[in-house]
Amino acid sequence: MKIFVTGGSGYIGQNLLAELIEKGYEVDVLCKTEKCVNIVSKLRANPIKGDLRNIDSFKSEMQGADAIIHLAAMVEMWDKYDEFYQINVKATDNLLKAANEIGIERFVHISSATVIADGSPLVQVDENYQPTNKPPDNYSKTKALAEEVINKDQGKIKKIILRPPLVWGPRMKFIEEFRAFIEKRGFPIIGDINHTLATCHIKNLNSAIIKSLESDKEGTYFITDGESRSLKLFMKDLAKGYGLDTGDKQINRSFALLMAIVTEFIWSTFNLKGIPPITKSTVYFMGTEFSINDSKARKELGYKNVISMDEGLKQLF
Repeated sequence: MKIFVTGGSGYIGQNLLAELIEKGYEVDVLCKTEKCVNIVSKLRANPIKGDLRNIDSFKSEMQGADAIIHLAAMVEMWDKYDEFYQINVKATDNLLKAANEIGIERFVHISSATVIADGSPLVQVDENYQPTNKPPDNYSKTKALAEEVINKDQGKIKKIILRPPLVWGPRMKFIEEFRAFIEKRGFPIIGDINHTLATCHIKNLNSAIIKSLESDKEGTYFITDGESRSLKLFMKDLAKGYGLDTGDKQINRSFALLMAIVTEFIWSTFNLKGIPPITKSTVYFMGTEFSINDSKARKELGYKNVISMDEGLKQLF
């Protein structure tokens, strides 16, 4: 099977490419930069030069692919809405339209569980849950809009949307930012220290993506580690695996939310650079019960965990 991948040089992408190549898939990867070309080539995949904002720059190279895995997205925590919209929504729409025109059979889109994080406590919710409001951050908001674009598509291509929550594992992309944050401020738990946070190890996500390639199903699926663990315990163990100590600080959720509202207002009003020290989405996602039921993926896609949370944490040491 020949696969066309976007976002192949990112954290998820690099891990996924290694597994796809190992399993014998022929893999083409869209690359905008020489850095991407070098990364992809070392993983023995085939780099395709092009820009996701300009489908015509690589559309002809999509010919012959059996499936597309769309990983590419703007994932920054803080930036202008239009930047997120152009990459996460418009480019997804154009890519899907091109795939339909070419006659590609399957489109696997990697979304995020945060598309339902509107601040409400979520306890073992499944794909039937409809949030009252859109999430506050531009990343999650535009990923939700991208899902709407895909679901409205009337083409013949079979579409699967995967929604992992916090993706973690060895060599996590944000670990250095995480390290700097902890060393400067510690890692205060927001709200109830016992609330749970859904997670998805990179190997489990890759397993779900590959199952999606092999399945004839369509639809939207949550993907998790299949275990419930408190945010405090998980983050403490995760930090320990990287040689860090989160400490034992705790912040009242209402106070944290007020700080986030004020901070976001200041950053927006004065157009400050960098990421605000706390945002509403941080409070919503990290300071609120967020557990997910992924039984639909296990039943329909045949998804199974390939690694437990304990096994994954041990591999960090």
